[in-house]
Amino acid sequence: MKSYIFFFTIIFCIILFAQKNITAQTNPTQSTSLHFNFGSTNQIQLKSYSNVDTKTFYNDKRGYGLLTKQVFPIKKSKKWTDLIPALKSGVKSEDQIKFKTKIRPGEYYIEILMDGGNTGHWQGKIKINDSLIVNEIYSFTSDPESDQPPDYWAVIKKIKVRKNNLLFSIQAANQLSTILALSILPIVKSKINLVDGKITADKNFFAPNYKLSINLINKGNIKEALRYIDAIPEIMFPYQKAKLLLSAAGRLETENPRQLIENALRILSDLENKDNSPEILIDIKTAELYIYADQIFKSGGWDWTKEYTQSGIFNHINFAGMAFEEMTKFENHPLQLRAMYELAKVCYWNWVEQNNDLLIEKADKYFKLVKKYYPGNKILNMYLGERIVSVDYPPKDTRIPQWAYLEKKALDGVTDIIHYWVENRQAENGEFGGKYDDDVEMMRWWPISRIAANDSVTLLGMKRLVDGIWKSKWIKNGWSRRLRDVEHSSEPIADTQPMMIGFDYGNPVYIERCMQTLNKINLWTGINLKKHRHFKSSWYSATAIDTTSPKDCDVEMNTRTVKAIRWLAWYNRHPLAMKFLREWTDAWYDDCMRTDKGKPKGIVPAAIRYKDDEICGYTDNWYDSGMFWGYYNFTGGTKMLKEFLVSYLLFRDKKYLEPVDLNLQLVNKYFGKNLLNSKPGSEKWTANILLQSNNFRETIELWRLITGDPKYDELIKMIGSDYIKFRLTNNEEYLKQGCKNIIDNSYVDRELITTEAYFTDRVEIRNLRGGPDYGSTHLESMYAGSPLANAFYPFQAISWRGFGNNFAAIVLDSSPHNLKIRIINLRKNEINGSIVFHQLENGKYKFKLTSPDSGQSESESTFEVRRRNSELNIFLPALREKIINITQIEKYPSENFELADLAITKSELKLTDLKNGKIAVSIPIHNIGIRDAEHVEISLLLKQGNRLKEIDRKIIVKLKAPLDLLAKVKKIEFIISKNTGIYEIRIDENSTVDEITKLNNKIRFSIN
Repeated sequence: MKSYIFFFTIIFCIILFAQKNITAQTNPTQSTSLHFNFGSTNQIQLKSYSNVDTKTFYNDKRGYGLLTKQVFPIKKSKKWTDLIPALKSGVKSEDQIKFKTKIRPGEYYIEILMDGGNTGHWQGKIKINDSLIVNEIYSFTSDPESDQPPDYWAVIKKIKVRKNNLLFSIQAANQLSTILALSILPIVKSKINLVDGKITADKNFFAPNYKLSINLINKGNIKEALRYIDAIPEIMFPYQKAKLLLSAAGRLETENPRQLIENALRILSDLENKDNSPEILIDIKTAELYIYADQIFKSGGWDWTKEYTQSGIFNHINFAGMAFEEMTKFENHPLQLRAMYELAKVCYWNWVEQNNDLLIEKADKYFKLVKKYYPGNKILNMYLGERIVSVDYPPKDTRIPQWAYLEKKALDGVTDIIHYWVENRQAENGEFGGKYDDDVEMMRWWPISRIAANDSVTLLGMKRLVDGIWKSKWIKNGWSRRLRDVEHSSEPIADTQPMMIGFDYGNPVYIERCMQTLNKINLWTGINLKKHRHFKSSWYSATAIDTTSPKDCDVEMNTRTVKAIRWLAWYNRHPLAMKFLREWTDAWYDDCMRTDKGKPKGIVPAAIRYKDDEICGYTDNWYDSGMFWGYYNFTGGTKMLKEFLVSYLLFRDKKYLEPVDLNLQLVNKYFGKNLLNSKPGSEKWTANILLQSNNFRETIELWRLITGDPKYDELIKMIGSDYIKFRLTNNEEYLKQGCKNIIDNSYVDRELITTEAYFTDRVEIRNLRGGPDYGSTHLESMYAGSPLANAFYPFQAISWRGFGNNFAAIVLDSSPHNLKIRIINLRKNEINGSIVFHQLENGKYKFKLTSPDSGQSESESTFEVRRRNSELNIFLPALREKIINITQIEKYPSENFELADLAITKSELKLTDLKNGKIAVSIPIHNIGIRDAEHVEISLLLKQGNRLKEIDRKIIVKLKAPLDLLAKVKKIEFIISKNTGIYEIRIDENSTVDEITKLNNKIRFSIN
């Protein structure tokens, strides 16, 4: 019995000591903090806040109140204010706002919350007792598509009060003065501090094993430190445990600081009810700021935030930046360095997105402060621009040539990044969390993993995103729901639906979606007074167009909108697509040939005003569009030059090659000459712009590959892409350099475009500190014989199926009637796969596989190409380099695209259980060609052993072509017994209907 009494006596003494230790830590100048919520009424009472409405004027009895009589209420109702209720209301005045409160002399932190106002740069005067503490505040970001300010401003400042009252005044410049809330926190000496990057505790701090815990924290051994912190009895040492948890969370080695901070906040909040001491309140404020900032930062651009917070990615990163910056003001707090690091990241990512020099200067300032204490932190050093290899390079087999090793390594680097995003960051609706219209930009460099490796994860990610955005509220009837400039309104469609016509060949879904886009063309374009078809404006939506000046101009960026029409024309030569492309590119061709305002002949003008066809109708020159943003000014005109190349391929009219030729002439004329300080708009100035453009290099590569014209070869050898230089010189060093560029930007600093990445439109294969975006263009050219140019058009000669990423290949030569490919199987056993032909003419061909050393033939055969996307299956021996030669030996009549095209897709298959053991199998049958289809037979077959047995057949008498751009579909339904097995639906099994392709005529499914 005595032992129990002794035990409980010891426990009582420990608890008493711990409670005294907590009390001993506080010796405030002001016993409690002060919080004021402006504009609110007594009906809304926030915990710990005193309400200050428009009639709450100062008197000695109350001890606080407004000194300004003419103030008006502010009400903010957006859902994001639920996260910080003090932001829901405030007061405003056209003049100065003054507020007074009684307070003890001493040092304080004051938090000021203001309404956003009307600019992203707040200017004015905020004073405490007539001492200026704030005269300007910069937003971390504001929406670049509008002039909207941030939703609110938040700052914390350290102040010293020498009298028994505090007089607060605010006077904004060029906008209303506002105040939403004030919080005043007394500063006291803490028993746990961050000093020179290390946690220190004074002699009055005690908890079991606290010295061991602090020592481990300072070494960055958080896992071991938490072993001892977790063991501290919370009931006995609540404050001490909370402080140690915050200290552990402050280290950069801590992988999940928020979890520790939330735990600490829970303990501190319980303590607040018993001990309202200033140190506890500062810790609570710091913890609350971190949790809010972390949550709102991670909210990013997810579509759900529109409903639940009514705010977007630019709001979120700005809110987070303000909160992290507030945290940095709490001197020597255990979370101060963590806050600096997070603040630096906010600034860094905003700079990457918007290129504001003030942001990168601020980011580097804080990164460098943190690096002083974390010199070896890999991610921190990446942020500061150090180039660090993130992923081990694959080992090199000495039997593999260097070009093949580098190509495979580059392809793996790109594919691994795609896999990270699909497997770790993509939701079921396709989003990556950077907002849909930025998420889609990532897909511009994804096609290589389909055309070379036929990668299923890449296709899964593409289809999720493509289908997700189509079904979202971003899209209405084939285009963006919201009226915006073309640079932004085009992305949700242009970067998704068109390319799927090629990468999911024959799928009717994407053809019909692009037809919806084409159906808007008469809303957006027209024939002007000069008989030219142009866009009436470059600001439009699915249902409206803004033709106010200076928006009422056509610009080359409208080629993004036209992407859906280009791919549709490629697939089925739809007459309305062909008609529009002919008229629009003819108009731009004429405009390129003009020399108005000193424009060199053949150069693409920055803009064409619709009403009078004037070049740059709102400026006195040809290169400045006068349309708000610099990306509408002349930067090379390469998008329109590519459009001319597409028109040449579609119409075989050589006039469309002339503008590219004239651009090359101009560059050739001035290449090697001093072009610096050339007069804007002059030939020299224009040539210099073109020479600095990576897009121009890609354009002339396409021109050379399409035309085979050698007249500028000497120039192209000097200024062209690495791949085209190789094609013209046979120097493998160019191939190796192109691969190294991709390797250096996919294996180095990979975390910055994967785990750390924020804005998804900046997930690019480049050095984020500066340098070109390499994308996957070089690999596209090596594997497929041409760049896809951000999926501008299916320019590629070939693609591959069945080999995965276990091979390397170089297209050495390509034309409509021959191919030459160097290839090596990188596996240790024989593999087989297929070459898919995209550009070969119809005809009979000879296939020859030879050794590059001896030239001796090892395999020969003949095959036919009768349709686009025909395939040839080949076998490759292990680890032996080979040359594939494909030569036309007989030419057949040209392929006819003016055909019907019957199509089904498994995504539309519907199985419905019926009564009596029956099941309904329904599937829509589409015609996506441009000719009617008659007497269409649809068969349902069941696999029995090694053969398929027909169990039912349906007939469609006639299925019209969608010449009016409306989908032509007939739904077929089979009612069958519910027998388990493998089934197949086939259209036109006997090939009675002449079609564009038969690849989309059957699907297979199972009933379990």
